[in-house]
Amino acid sequence: MKPYKRAVPNPFLRYPIPSLGVLLAIVAAALLFGRIEVDSEMRALLEGDQRNLDSYEKVNRILGDDIAVIVSIDCPEVFSPDNIAVLRQVTAELKQLKGYTGISAVTDAFRPFRAGFGIRWDPLIPTEGNVDYAKLKEWAIAHPLVRNIMIAPDGRHTIVMANFNRPFETTLQIRKFRSEVDAALAPLNAAKLPFHLLAFPFIEQEILDTLRVDMKQFIPLAFLLAVSVLAVTFRYSKRLVIWVLANQVAGLLLLPGLLQITGLSVSVFTVILLPLLAAVHLALLSHAGTAFQRALKTGVAGTEGIGQMLRESFKPCVYSAVTTAVGLASFASSDMAQLRDFGLLGALGVLMLLVLTFGPGISLLQLMFKSHDGSKLQSSETATNIGWSVRWTDILVRNTRWIWMGMLGCVLLASVGVGRIRTDIRAVEFLSPKSPSRLAFEEMDRVYGGINVVQIQFDSGKSNGVISPEFLKYMARIERHASEKTGVTGVFSYGQLLAALNEVWEGYRPGTLQLPENPILIATLSYLVRASEESLPFIRTLCDESFRVAHLTVRTRDMPADEYLNFVRELEQFANQGKPPQVTVSAQEGIHSILEADRRILRSLQRSSMVTFGVVGVVLLLLWRSPLLVLLALAANAVPIGLVVALQGFAGVPLNSITIMVGSIAFGVVMDDTIHFITHWREERLAGKTAIAAARAALEAKGRAMVCTSLVLIAIVGVFLLSSFPPVVHFGLLSVMGYTATLGAALILLPAVLGSWIEPRTRNDSH
Repeated sequence: MKPYKRAVPNPFLRYPIPSLGVLLAIVAAALLFGRIEVDSEMRALLEGDQRNLDSYEKVNRILGDDIAVIVSIDCPEVFSPDNIAVLRQVTAELKQLKGYTGISAVTDAFRPFRAGFGIRWDPLIPTEGNVDYAKLKEWAIAHPLVRNIMIAPDGRHTIVMANFNRPFETTLQIRKFRSEVDAALAPLNAAKLPFHLLAFPFIEQEILDTLRVDMKQFIPLAFLLAVSVLAVTFRYSKRLVIWVLANQVAGLLLLPGLLQITGLSVSVFTVILLPLLAAVHLALLSHAGTAFQRALKTGVAGTEGIGQMLRESFKPCVYSAVTTAVGLASFASSDMAQLRDFGLLGALGVLMLLVLTFGPGISLLQLMFKSHDGSKLQSSETATNIGWSVRWTDILVRNTRWIWMGMLGCVLLASVGVGRIRTDIRAVEFLSPKSPSRLAFEEMDRVYGGINVVQIQFDSGKSNGVISPEFLKYMARIERHASEKTGVTGVFSYGQLLAALNEVWEGYRPGTLQLPENPILIATLSYLVRASEESLPFIRTLCDESFRVAHLTVRTRDMPADEYLNFVRELEQFANQGKPPQVTVSAQEGIHSILEADRRILRSLQRSSMVTFGVVGVVLLLLWRSPLLVLLALAANAVPIGLVVALQGFAGVPLNSITIMVGSIAFGVVMDDTIHFITHWREERLAGKTAIAAARAALEAKGRAMVCTSLVLIAIVGVFLLSSFPPVVHFGLLSVMGYTATLGAALILLPAVLGSWIEPRTRNDSH
């Protein structure tokens, strides 16, 4: 091997104690002034699920600063004296809570009645006199403006929604409010009536509590697995294990300071970055540690041993850290704020850990091994340890053709699987199947007719055009068509409101819940609508202020995005058939919002992939100055990662704001082993060895470190499989598969191809 040049004097070797003193001061400052705050705000949870995000933002616009607490109650029979009494008790308790601003429930609802040429509002369920509960139930479960809004069609589920003006600044305030709500709902428990509770602050608190439980499992298990791998890798030197762990602890303690400096926060779905950075740091330390251990085995200790380690591992470690940072930073161009923050914070974290490893970390290594005698490790270097790399490389070189055929098969399989990836994002899938909030959402979808709402806009072409008989009849035809579609549970329009008022005007006579035929009566009812706008806060969801534009609101059960889009497009197409000449129909806002969610995910994937491939390729070209070696390195990692992404498509794992990160992150991280292997092989070739001899030497020198770093990565991301959040579980599963596949490619493809590398001057094999 060509002798290495003498290392440039390292200030961390020359002044180790001051260097460590500065590090300790920085760590103390990070602990004192830094903080790690997890952002569990609902918008972060819903980002990507455009349908539910739109609904969430509409609710926020209606409520303003208020918080809605929704209680879905399961009664044997809602309209019974006993259960109505319990509901009255519950609503009375909720009204006593601090910040109460309003309530919606069958016990507090009002029903309109005709009063001459006006309308009066009487309680839906009178508090005095005889009440015909059977008749009330029949009316409520049939009325389109009550069914699935206050009461389910089965007559046994009802919703109580209480609004509160309670700003929350701390989790303790949310916990206190939750305990108050639980106390108010005590009558339900006493009556043994099951219920589901749903409120955005409670969802956020649930996520934080679940994260804390997960982290209590993650940290000790990941630490145990990492220590086990390190103990095997550095089994001949306990000091190296201690050195690695000391650096790891310092890196983790510095992360709060990094957050403080950048001003970024960790969201509930980017919290996986913390253990991921720990794994990347362990990979750097493992490569540096194994290089130093080899120096000790050759009898070189102290400063000279550290110098040999730096000459061998510093340059490839820098380039591998850069490729990892590039893989993370590629998300900085994403349309999703959470991915941008994740990418920026991850890239800065990797660079910080690189400086730590080869800065103060070197000072600590010198102090720990200043008087260490490396001769004790020389006996561990046996012919058996050297021989495995020779035998393995020879086997691979003889079967290079089969290896290439296997890679081609992986490419074909990946090309099929990638096309099956599902981009239909569901925020509810981010929660555990046992999550109380998820169970509440699923009950809302199952019992009350779904949580998906889309609006189609109809422009009548003139002011007050919405109330013209021709337009109303046209809209009624669209309503009937929509209501007949599978999965549709509610259709709401201005015409439907007029039909409800017509029933009131006719004294609730059977068959009067329909649009009136008389234009004068239509005008009269529309006048009553204008006069009652303050009592009808939802009117703006049915038409605009000038009564020119009407909105058809369709409620459906949860369905895949492609089915949902086909339904909306078909409904728009039907609406354009036989419409009045001056009317224009548009469902583009609803369609665009759904498509844009998918496009944002796909754009983020495309951008991150292109940036990662392009920048990593340039970095490696600067390192090796060989386009062929760069192509080999990219293929050795891209094909296994592509195969894993394809398996994601075959398994039906959705592409969301977490799983989208697997490919680029894994590609940037696992490139580490490839860089070290090819760099060492290239150095051996420059020293005069043949291709196969250089491959044997590179495998013998780097094989253990490659296995160690991959096992560390697999162990740490593997603990994500224990998470309560399905996307985090999916991230862990896909990452484990990715790191395993790329390790296999590094140990099989690289020795095979590089061992059979043909150049005019190296055709003859020699040892």
